[in-house]
Amino acid sequence: MKFLNMVLVNCKRYLRNRSTVVLALIMPLVCLVMVTKFIGSSRSANYDNIGIVCQNKDRYSKEIINKLRPVKVFNGKTEAINELKNYNVIAVYEFGKTFSQDIEAGRKPKVHCYKIKTGNATSTFDIDLNNSINKLLKRQILINNGIKESTKEEDSSIINIKYIIKDRFIPSGVYMAVMLIMYFLMMHSLTISKDILNLKNKKILERFLTTGNKGYSIMASIYISMLIVQSSLYSLSFILINIINKNNFGNMLIFIINVICMNMISIAVGILLSRIFNNDSTATMAGILFVIIIFAVYMGGLLNSSSNSVIFNVSKLTPFYWTMDSIEKSKLFPNVFVLILMATAYFTAGSIRYSSFAKE
Repeated sequence: MKFLNMVLVNCKRYLRNRSTVVLALIMPLVCLVMVTKFIGSSRSANYDNIGIVCQNKDRYSKEIINKLRPVKVFNGKTEAINELKNYNVIAVYEFGKTFSQDIEAGRKPKVHCYKIKTGNATSTFDIDLNNSINKLLKRQILINNGIKESTKEEDSSIINIKYIIKDRFIPSGVYMAVMLIMYFLMMHSLTISKDILNLKNKKILERFLTTGNKGYSIMASIYISMLIVQSSLYSLSFILINIINKNNFGNMLIFIINVICMNMISIAVGILLSRIFNNDSTATMAGILFVIIIFAVYMGGLLNSSSNSVIFNVSKLTPFYWTMDSIEKSKLFPNVFVLILMATAYFTAGSIRYSSFAKE
């Protein structure tokens, strides 16, 4: 009962702090809206370094190319490969000769991709190309089955059909926004180190010990209370932006679970830093530097995702890798298990010999 009371008291204390509510609730909401809108409006300008080989410029090929402008279009494969070797384009996509025929027959056409090196940042183009082909294919299947007589009836069908598509990717704008929010989440949660050091300097932690509470229970109550407050506020932000973005997040449960896991890790890191550094400013700066480094490592691995790449393999040691991989692929195992192990390791290291720390 004492433990639950401590958790409740700390939850109320964090919620009374306006900066905690603003940073954890309003800031993610504003950031997500701005990033998704910015990426959505500027996406078309990012494909001028992508090449498409299209030997038969028939109806469907032209429609795809027009949607993905300003891509570079080549009539022959040899010319496109030479441009690729000269680094004038970062990737070349080849539409087969039966591209439109496959779509008209209700089959998904094959598209061959050529790159100088695996890991080039073409995932956004891959998503848009795949979505554009899927849209044409679905429309043609409706026509073939007599549900629509022509492509002009796309929005006038009297039959209401709801497609449930399980895709590996979330929209690129949402992906970037979520990645940045996870970064800010870790930055914000590190403020617990400042909070713990303030409690220590005011002798509040020492007074907790005199009430018969053990060190682990005191640290756990602070940890759990901040985890509850932070996770609830950030999850609410994601739910609100998901409604605004018309459910582009996909599986909301996976998002919320990953928000909780990232909070677990960042709060545990903050507790550890409060044990290493006696000054709150030093602990905060060390935490910011730590998050910047692991985020830079993750971004390096994201931009160079070859299985033989050293930076890619090192990026697997960061919580960002396991969180974004879980969200992107809509899976929980083994990602959540790895994240919980990371949080446990940091929390254990930060809770050892708590009594001596509180009395210092």
